[in-house]
Amino acid sequence: MSLQSFITVVTRWTTDIFVEGLRHATAATPYQVPADGFNTYPSAINSTLSDRVDFAQLIKVYRASVAGEARYSPAEVVSRERVPVIGNPGPKRVCASHIERQNLTMRTQIRRLTRLTNGFSKKWENLWAALCLHFAWSNFCRIHRTLCFTPAMQAGITDRVWAHRRIFSSKDSGCVTISFMPIEPESSEEQRLIAEYHIATERYTAAVGELAQHRATMSTEDYTKILHMVEDSRNECERVRNALARLHEKK
Repeated sequence: MSLQSFITVVTRWTTDIFVEGLRHATAATPYQVPADGFNTYPSAINSTLSDRVDFAQLIKVYRASVAGEARYSPAEVVSRERVPVIGNPGPKRVCASHIERQNLTMRTQIRRLTRLTNGFSKKWENLWAALCLHFAWSNFCRIHRTLCFTPAMQAGITDRVWAHRRIFSSKDSGCVTISFMPIEPESSEEQRLIAEYHIATERYTAAVGELAQHRATMSTEDYTKILHMVEDSRNECERVRNALARLHEKK
């Protein structure tokens, strides 16, 4: 077997494993899967997810490289084509923007994934632990500016921001498990700020919900009023978050 044939077989094998993992991680209800033009996706998704997904690929055509041009990043994109593969995917949702944003976040926040450095993982176990830590922190500890709270709070998984106290264990198949403890106020001042934060996030959520639900029927005056409420509650979230940060720095 030639090297090229071996790479092709391994690529198909790893794609099949990835798509099989996606099947086990998602519900059986129908959903849409957009992807780039990677040529092993169609066969893997067709054999594993065809009973539950609408699948389409976003094919990008790149400008030919100029002779003698040296570059690391891809060339300029000159055209894009949305190609339906399985089912009836919605054209407007065939994009790679969300996963590209996720890739950028991971590469900028996880040192092991930064390009062209010597900070890469030498062991799979260490890379797995770093990824677990990143996603646990991002979903349970980090307050996202667009939400004014954590994604876990937005999804209703928890009602509070989680602290950075971590418990590591290496039970079950040698994989590292990371557990986070919820914030336990250590002073009356911290307890007051956390209560203020929850009130501010509730106001923000209510204002945004009101805006989204009744925007079409709102008068200009009501619309402006709700916008001010959104901005005020966002500023209040920021103020309380900064106050909590200053309080923790003093400890």
